Amino acid sequence: MRQGSLVDCLLTQEHKFLEKYAVIPEEAPKKPTKAQLGAKNQSLETVAAINWWSKWNLENQCKEVISREWELNAKNIAEVLRSDPEIAPLIECPSQSPHFWFDDQLSVDCRYMPDFENEDTVDLKQSNSANPRKFQGRAYFDFAYDIQCAHYREGRLSRSGSYPKRVILLAYEWKYPYNRSVNILSDEDLLEGYRRREEAILGIEECRKNNHWPSYGTVITKMPRHSYSVESENDLDELDLEGLE
Repeated sequence: MRQGSLVDCLLTQEHKFLEKYAVIPEEAPKKPTKAQLGAKNQSLETVAAINWWSKWNLENQCKEVISREWELNAKNIAEVLRSDPEIAPLIECPSQSPHFWFDDQLSVDCRYMPDFENEDTVDLKQSNSANPRKFQGRAYFDFAYDIQCAHYREGRLSRSGSYPKRVILLAYEWKYPYNRSVNILSDEDLLEGYRRREEAILGIEECRKNNHWPSYGTVITKMPRHSYSVESENDLDELDLEGLE
């Protein structure tokens, strides 16, 4: 998520990059260890390193510290996305500020802040795999992307008076060659997103009303079947595996 936030900043608020992030310089001395910090007789090299890091940390105390490798990798991703002919037009207009509104139907305060807005509403998503077959699998449900897309449609309607043409999720990978994909939720999944959004909001309101926030409770554990060990030699025979004696 920290890597994703870094790419988001470069693409949506590049002018604030140096305000948010501190990149460890290549000439930085090695950080002193606890043993070196607590030593009674510190070497001149250790003293110099302690002084350097104390000064640098003080100057960058309100920033998130990242490595030079992370910075270069994030910039490479940003450049790849900007150079992609299908993606470039989608990321030309960063969303400037959050929009707040009151959902009359569900009686709840809401917030809307996508990464980009044009005729579409666009959000960046870092993923282990940008392959649509994988990205549109469990990730859509586990990370509630269907709920987010439904919510973004309502936020856009409240802000501009009309729904976006599409709600798009731009998936990209952190590692070279930075594969990416443009993902648009189907109408069927979007309807499910609206259902789950309403369910989630009503559930939160019920918890607030009763001041009761239930957790998972007590359950009987059950290991998945694939974790069980083979119980007999006959089981191996049934697998029809060649080369086993």
